[in-house]
Amino acid sequence: YHYGGTGSASGGLAAVWYSYTPSENGILSISSCNGDSDSRAWLFKGDCDELVLVGMNDDRCEQSNGDAYASYKEAYVEAGATYYIMWDDRWDNVGFKWDLGFSTDAPTEAAFCQSAQAVTAGEDLFVNAFVGEAAVAGDNIFDLCSSSGSCPAGYTGSNWYSWTPEGDGTATITSCDSGTDTYLFVYTGTCGDYNSLELIASSENDCGLSSLIEGLEVTAGTTYYFEWIDDRSADPFIWRIDFVSGVDETALEQGVKVFPNPANNLLNVNVDLPEAADNLAIRMVNTFGQVVVERYYGALQTGNLQIDVSNIPAGMYLVQVMDGNAQYTHSVIVE
Repeated sequence: YHYGGTGSASGGLAAVWYSYTPSENGILSISSCNGDSDSRAWLFKGDCDELVLVGMNDDRCEQSNGDAYASYKEAYVEAGATYYIMWDDRWDNVGFKWDLGFSTDAPTEAAFCQSAQAVTAGEDLFVNAFVGEAAVAGDNIFDLCSSSGSCPAGYTGSNWYSWTPEGDGTATITSCDSGTDTYLFVYTGTCGDYNSLELIASSENDCGLSSLIEGLEVTAGTTYYFEWIDDRSADPFIWRIDFVSGVDETALEQGVKVFPNPANNLLNVNVDLPEAADNLAIRMVNTFGQVVVERYYGALQTGNLQIDVSNIPAGMYLVQVMDGNAQYTHSVIVE
């Protein structure tokens, strides 16, 4: 079976399929642990001619001979939906025993995308232990998955966290201070399968062995999911989200008026923004690129700001109104 991605058919050409339809919402587990085969498992939902991947696993537990090549995977499943379990012969073509488990217990916090632990920006966050067996680990998954380097979802557990910013802005997600070997994926969308989640960022070894995502633009009211996987290390670590709110360039352009033009005494910069700027700044720059006026106003949403231009040489200037990475530029003439 070839799910897609960058793989090409070579091994895993034969498979055995099973189906399961839960009568309640709950946690489905599939396991070949302590079996006699080097196995690989896939979990799908949907119609047979239009299947959607829910999860896969290659190596997660030991075979009966002690080799760590048996499979284990969990997924949060919905009542009435049919799920398809496929075991293929990618590594071995001998028969083996496998187990299907189902529990209606509430999912452990952070173990699934659906039970992601809600977190807050601006404070240290602790991963004391990995608790989940429902890793998605990005969107690079295909039939030739043969190592954690090519598709870590088949070889790892994970913890899930969620954050919903109250305003637009930029976020930095970092575990740099921990010194731990970490691997991070960030998604938007809806928990449930590979099609409903959209990978928007990932980080491995971006500050030493740790993870760093900078300048991630985030939108108010959108939930962002952070998945940390234990493939590189299962050691505890600390991470954090640093958030800078601010208005975008469109809001600056529509909410800032500069007058009069020409000006010969006082220049007015009228500000009326849909939300408060985090650190509003105004600069005047001459035609040589030299800054002749620079003012910082901090958090500001509305106000009329006056700049004394009576002692500035006559000529053309650029007035730059800035908040974080957003900037609105307006040309004025000083007489």
